Amino acid sequence: MPPVRLGALRFRLPSPAMEGVLTSLEEVGTLLAERASKLGVRVRRGVPVSALTQEAGHVVVRAGEEEHAAGTGP
Repeated sequence: MPPVRLGALRFRLPSPAMEGVLTSLEEVGTLLAERASKLGVRVRRGVPVSALTQEAGHVVVRAGEEEHAAGTGP
């Protein structure tokens, strides 16, 4: 059996192991959704982002008719 070329795999999570941990994009999305939920973030799928502005200490995202700010600033 030929060796697996880890560099050719697109989705890897960092780990203490030298080569990282192999995972799927679906698993990464699940982990991010769980973390967002724990932080009280509402994830809206299918809503296009029309603008993203970075300010000192925060970012503002315009999605649909709403603006959302996140960070340490106003």
